[in-house]
Amino acid sequence: MRDGSGLRRLDYTQKDVTDLAEVLKQQGYIVTVMTESEYKKTGMGFLLPDAKKIMTMFKRLAEDCKREDTLLVALSGHGAHLKENNKLYFCPMGTDLERQRKHC
Repeated sequence: MRDGSGLRRLDYTQKDVTDLAEVLKQQGYIVTVMTESEYKKTGMGFLLPDAKKIMTMFKRLAEDCKREDTLLVALSGHGAHLKENNKLYFCPMGTDLERQRKHC
């Protein structure tokens, strides 16, 4: 389980993201990787992939884009389909499915 979220830890999500990042960098893209391991390596708190930090980063990157730019966002991790509201969710770090169900 992951931090009381009800979700088990996935073995390859960080590797999937870092492998994709390397391919994109080789093609000349500017890449920001938000993973727990990137945070531990750099000590930069904004790289922890919780919902608030992901949305803040996305907004900041989108604001900096020009019309001719491409902004690629790749997510790797758990997803959840809540039957209570029939919606699909990406589950970033810190997800609490029980709390989400109470707010559906």
